[in-house]
Amino acid sequence: MPDSYWQSMHQIGGLAGVASPHLPETLNRWFYKNWAGSLGRFVTKRGLTPRTVFDVGAGTGFWLDWWLRHGAEEVAGCDLVPLAVERLQPRFGSRVTLVDVSSQPITGVYELVSVMNVLLHITDGPAFKRALENVAAAVAPGGYLLLMEPLVTGPSGGSLVAAADANSLARPADAYIAPLCASGLELVVLKASTAIGSDPIEKGRRSYRAWRAFWNIMRRGTRKFPQLASAVGWLICAMDPVLLRLGAAPSEKFALFRRP
Repeated sequence: MPDSYWQSMHQIGGLAGVASPHLPETLNRWFYKNWAGSLGRFVTKRGLTPRTVFDVGAGTGFWLDWWLRHGAEEVAGCDLVPLAVERLQPRFGSRVTLVDVSSQPITGVYELVSVMNVLLHITDGPAFKRALENVAAAVAPGGYLLLMEPLVTGPSGGSLVAAADANSLARPADAYIAPLCASGLELVVLKASTAIGSDPIEKGRRSYRAWRAFWNIMRRGTRKFPQLASAVGWLICAMDPVLLRLGAAPSEKFALFRRP
């Protein structure tokens, strides 16, 4: 993906610049609240207590702050956008570096490497594979790689799926799993992370059309009436955990890998 795209995204500022720029900032904050809640439940259930964490595509620093609040002693990260790194270094110092993981390795190894909705934006196949190799290499022995990405596991999982815009791509789960296992990691668990809190992708599920309709109505409605963003965001946060327990149309997955 051209660096100019991400430069323009970060010019927007706020969470809208790293999530959904065409939706109100208020709704983007609710999206992140929903993701953070889902991550908290996942980390607690798995007993993940990493001391050192590296966040790929650190963006606004949301996940760096999250890991610090949840027990990490040291956090570091990278981003491919100079503006993002410039904004983060006053808060996190030189631990945040300018690195494009699709072409550059990460310095050092960590108990946990987190990649939260980053790799879907690498639409070039060879660059995507290099990114997987680079993030895997940053996992210390006995450490973990945690992805939150649109990994497709349903009947549509045999081919690439264009997401809501030309700058992202939902891939079949094996497009992630096979290269990461070849890099020496072992898959621990693959689990739904959101049902309606992200763009629905599981076309093979019966409930897909309902969630796709909800998503489209939500996007159009909050663009036209931004004052509805808080109500819609609250509804998503209330419904999403319930729908996940019911196994309804997950949009994204957590994929947890471990290096023996």
